[in-house]
Amino acid sequence: MNVQWRLKLISKKYVDDYKSEIKTDQNGKVTKNYRYSSDYYSFDVPDEKAMSLRIQLLIFVVGMAFVYFVPLFMYSTLTRVVYVVIPYIIVLIPIYLLGKAVSYLFRNHGQLKREEKEKSFDRLKGIPYFMFFLLLGEVMAQIIGYAKWQGQIAYGDYILSGTTVLLILLTVLFLKKTQKIKIKIIKNNNTNI
Repeated sequence: MNVQWRLKLISKKYVDDYKSEIKTDQNGKVTKNYRYSSDYYSFDVPDEKAMSLRIQLLIFVVGMAFVYFVPLFMYSTLTRVVYVVIPYIIVLIPIYLLGKAVSYLFRNHGQLKREEKEKSFDRLKGIPYFMFFLLLGEVMAQIIGYAKWQGQIAYGDYILSGTTVLLILLTVLFLKKTQKIKIKIIKNNNTNI
């Protein structure tokens, strides 16, 4: 693998976290490798509790995704209204990012590099706020839709509203859980390359 290509994979923001290492083999072939030399990050709890917390966060995200998709398979007047469906579709972005953030927590036994820490721990604490306010906007759009389309409301519309309220509840519970997360810094032993 080409060294320049490997460096392009690492964002410029994180390139200082890596040190180059030049090795010469018996045949005189020179290879240049990059080794992570910055600190690692992990949960500041025992391993059993950290695994339990990872699984709880994963269950939250899977539950959010399930609750999100349920009303989309039912007939609903409100899901045909642009100002209702657009915010609801945008909610998929935070759910995806939360799922991706939780997936980082299962890598490397929870010892994350700085880039992974920012894409997991930091996102877990910030994205639920965005999702909460987006869902509040969705509820307001649904209320307007109920007022405007009174005679055409179907049971699917009530399911959409119920799942939106349930998503708000799950988001608040997720937010409470993630705000209590404490992170410890693990010193890297490979700093003297």
